Amino acid sequence: WLAPERPTEPQRYVTAAARQQQIALKDGSVVNLNVSSEVSVRLTPNERRVTLASGQAHFAVAHDTARPFIVTAAGVSVRAVGTAFSVRVGEAGVEVLVTEGKVEVTRDAASASEGVGAAVSSAVVPPQLVAGQRALITREASVANAPIERVSAEILSAAVRWHSQVMTFSDLPLREAVVLFNRRNETQLVLADDKLGSQKIGGTFAADQVEAFVRLLEKDGDVVAERRGAREIALRRAP
Repeated sequence: WLAPERPTEPQRYVTAAARQQQIALKDGSVVNLNVSSEVSVRLTPNERRVTLASGQAHFAVAHDTARPFIVTAAGVSVRAVGTAFSVRVGEAGVEVLVTEGKVEVTRDAASASEGVGAAVSSAVVPPQLVAGQRALITREASVANAPIERVSAEILSAAVRWHSQVMTFSDLPLREAVVLFNRRNETQLVLADDKLGSQKIGGTFAADQVEAFVRLLEKDGDVVAERRGAREIALRRAP
């Protein structure tokens, strides 16, 4: 006799108020978790299931027709096979924005059995969103009646920008750039000179290359960096 396969334990990830996190899943998918967010991930031979408990996450899903990728958030389920989309849990409900491919949106089985939201006949085809579309599913309304809108190129670009591995600055105050780098890296930047924070910077930088960013600041001769241990770099104006 073979022992039954033990259920896979979900992996839980939580980000703080000022930190983001990129999670590479074993199936090849990538989850980018925004600040103040929480997800749990369970991968099984039949499906890939993620529960977004709070906050916002963007999902770049590895193609696998045998194992659908299902994200559940506040009673709403988003189903995909190989695509990219973001889900955000807010006070008004769940926002779904598709950046690549398409997804199918439904109420999850638990919510349906508890009578959450308006009842929807099994004959009703669940709404599908394609790249460039967004829907807000409120907590009380039926998913089938959720309005779907096409977003502008600017909104779509902003939706990708927060988790992009490349950041482009144009006349951005250094204090704001420091906040963006600190969200993406274990090594934290500290402004030891308040006036330095207003200095404007520009260029394109790899989000995970904080050391390279600091070297570029030092190269101009206006900034001096002081390493404080393994995970802190203080920036001050050069004398």
